[in-house]
Amino acid sequence: MKLKDRLKFFLTLRGTPRTTVPALVATLVLVTGCCSLFPSLCKPIIIQQPQSQVALLGTPATFTVVAQHPPPNTNAPLTYQWTFNGVNIAGATSDSYTIPAVALTDLGVYRVVVSGSPSTISDAAYLSVATVTGNGGSVQTLVAAFINTNTPSSSCPHSFDRFYPYYFFNGPNVPESLRTPAFANSTGMTRLQVDTCNSQNNAPNVTAVRIVQNNIQAKVLACDDNGSTTCTVFPSPSSHSNADANSSITGWFNLPTETDTRGLVRVIIYFKSSSIPTGQTSLTFNWTYHN
Repeated sequence: MKLKDRLKFFLTLRGTPRTTVPALVATLVLVTGCCSLFPSLCKPIIIQQPQSQVALLGTPATFTVVAQHPPPNTNAPLTYQWTFNGVNIAGATSDSYTIPAVALTDLGVYRVVVSGSPSTISDAAYLSVATVTGNGGSVQTLVAAFINTNTPSSSCPHSFDRFYPYYFFNGPNVPESLRTPAFANSTGMTRLQVDTCNSQNNAPNVTAVRIVQNNIQAKVLACDDNGSTTCTVFPSPSSHSNADANSSITGWFNLPTETDTRGLVRVIIYFKSSSIPTGQTSLTFNWTYHN
């Protein structure tokens, strides 16, 4: 924009109500591409944010971002820099970043800085790591990945303020193409056991587990928020089932048997932030399939 055009624009603004000035400025930028005048309005637009995920130990994990410049320069080049726990990742300078074989040390926060003139930073994407042992395993997730909530005191889980809803377990008849890799039920086992007992957390009422059917209106299948200091790994298979929403799942839970995505169940982990020890940065829970 030439100097005389800049002066003409600002003289126009002098007689304009303050409330309409930002809209006029934004319109000018979009129409003329004058990012040198108003760089804060010309940050790259992130259309698709990187997504949090659970990755199986030793398998690849990929984070992807979709971004562009604002109009009219939507096709102008962008540069990318991925970060892990706030530190730049060497060589991670494209619109995607892949960890070839996930290790426990990869547990953390991933973001990408998208640069045009100026730059913008993506939302946080959290990588959780699952480890499989026999017909079960464990999952480790950052405490920071948990989302604020406010569960009522009248229903399970009672009065918890953080949750993480992204663990999908396979029912016995789920087709192979629909199985979630970290929690694959390839042998068709019919029961699931979940607990949050580990060396970091073994006190009652710190964590809770809720199982819901994975459909649009999630149906609660089981819930346990009592916690335990004993944490029996293999209770009697007949000790508990999915009788109602208040049934304990320190025992076995009967999985759905539908042959589509309804055969998946979502396990939601809750915790009370006031009960997490100072300095604890992750939470681990264990799961087991059984016939």
